[in-house]
Amino acid sequence: MVTYEQIQKVSNDIVTTNIKGKNYAPVNGRVDAFRKLFPTGFITTEIISMADGLVVMKATCGYYDEHDQPVILGTGHAYEREGSSQINRTSYLENCESSAVGRCLGLGCGIGINAAVASSEEVQNAILQQEEMQDDINPEKRVQLIDEINAMMKDYDQDTKRTLFAQAIQEAGLPKKTSGVMTVSELQRAKFAMRTVIARFEA
Repeated sequence: MVTYEQIQKVSNDIVTTNIKGKNYAPVNGRVDAFRKLFPTGFITTEIISMADGLVVMKATCGYYDEHDQPVILGTGHAYEREGSSQINRTSYLENCESSAVGRCLGLGCGIGINAAVASSEEVQNAILQQEEMQDDINPEKRVQLIDEINAMMKDYDQDTKRTLFAQAIQEAGLPKKTSGVMTVSELQRAKFAMRTVIARFEA
């Protein structure tokens, strides 16, 4: 039977990350500690739901008793939205899985929760998403991107500009809207797509 003192010992050995004055244990540190406490333990993950760019995952940890029967120690859940941060544009599924495992080991085993249940990765991702949300409505960046998109179409008349912009919106997979109400990330995608649209138009 694993004791509280053993959990505390392996938790104290985890190299934490200081985020805004508070120390958080990384997921890999919790996993390593779990392996030391339960050499034959298991960690499993499953997708609970995945639709419309939103994934919810569940992690389960435990060990096998002397009769080779699984003993569940705890579970943890997490969700992520595709594109909600830079990393989630390509790795939102992996990010969600790591968060679920970190919470599972923290809640289920008490590993690495001296300061908080949340892992360092989970906290850093939350901060990053908040910063990117603020950055996404930055008026100066929005005006700059609109000017850059207009400069790309400077040699065309108004009707052609409207057509090209509509095609760029479609190419980028964005909902139909005018540039004046688009976010920074949407304008960046539209600008990138505009290069393809113009090249195709001039071919």
